Amino acid sequence: MREIESIDLTPWQKEVFKIFIEHPSDSVITVKAKRQVGKSICLQQIALYHTLNRPKSSCMIVSPTINQSRRLFKELTDLLYGSGVIAKQNNTLLELTFCNGSSIFMKSAEQGDNLRGFNCTLLILDEAAFINDDIFTLLQPSTDVNHADIILFSTPMFENGFFYECYMKGLSHVKSYHSIDWGKFDTSRFLSKERLEQYRKEVPKQRFQTEYLGEFISSNDAGVFQNYLSCILDKPPVPSDKHLIKAGIDWAADGQDRTVCTIMTAGSCHVLDILILDGQDHTSTDTIKQIGDFLLHWQVDEVMVEKNSIGAVYKDMLVKEIGDIVSIRTFNTSNNSKRDIIESLAQGFLKKTLTIPNNDVLLSELATYKVEKTGKNGNITYNAQRGFHDDTIMSLAIAYKLCKENNTIRIL
Repeated sequence: MREIESIDLTPWQKEVFKIFIEHPSDSVITVKAKRQVGKSICLQQIALYHTLNRPKSSCMIVSPTINQSRRLFKELTDLLYGSGVIAKQNNTLLELTFCNGSSIFMKSAEQGDNLRGFNCTLLILDEAAFINDDIFTLLQPSTDVNHADIILFSTPMFENGFFYECYMKGLSHVKSYHSIDWGKFDTSRFLSKERLEQYRKEVPKQRFQTEYLGEFISSNDAGVFQNYLSCILDKPPVPSDKHLIKAGIDWAADGQDRTVCTIMTAGSCHVLDILILDGQDHTSTDTIKQIGDFLLHWQVDEVMVEKNSIGAVYKDMLVKEIGDIVSIRTFNTSNNSKRDIIESLAQGFLKKTLTIPNNDVLLSELATYKVEKTGKNGNITYNAQRGFHDDTIMSLAIAYKLCKENNTIRIL
């Protein structure tokens, strides 16, 4: 039998333990944390302390996604391997039963209504800011019978939702609410000041603010793109015959949408021109004809087009129109792929690695683009504000992706 590995807790982890031990029931403890400073370790140690020292107790740990739950379960079972304290281990249901009759079970916010009906003596939410408010409301009754504590661990997101509200209640000393800000501790042992400054320059503003500073995003800071005004060129440079010309196309999805084609130089990433076609004013045949002429005018070597929904049809029509002259690639828009190209574009503006024209439509969309939390598991999405479009942004982001991954010089 192996002893459970001893963990030297950091001062900020000890602060959580102190409050937890001092308030063993009916409390909500909110921990606002930076990334990679020991949230998972602290969470696991509290769960073990509770279950091993309180026979027949039950700790439920809820994560935003099932993959996160599996990761926590594996880390916990690896820690306990050979210790002799586990009576039963269910790798499918992600449940541990201990020799003293206690249990730890992992759940995911993706399970939705299937989270009903559980009772626990301790409820822990991992990355709580990324869990939908409805899920938290659904989980709260599971703590009532046993007067269980609720502990919320998370990097912060927006100044709304249950995680923010619980944190603010703790700061205001509302009865039974307690808040801990790990951002106030010196965590430079994990991330040096030099490395932090490097991330400040390289990471999109909101991600740096939440993950590396551990700060909430206010409504004033929810805009995605920073520094884009300094990337404006009133007159873009004339491209050399030797430089490759790329393009990105975002198709109109309905009559209220717009088809946008952005022309950009590879390598230098200068936007040369933008074609905007209102969906309600152009037939599909007319749209393809104008796009084809536009691409040929700029002697585009390669174009990347969105292929979702109507995009697949438009792509086939464009291939018939100019496929023997221009290389045509596709981009499949999902939440993850969209997040990747939007964050890449945001970094491009931050580092000034691209230039854009003084185009009123594009500038309006850049100014009103927002990051939001959606879905049961709190997915982070990038979208235009209600009443606005994001067609020029998507076209620009696709063109920028294409320019970054290709050769810059045409072989004559």
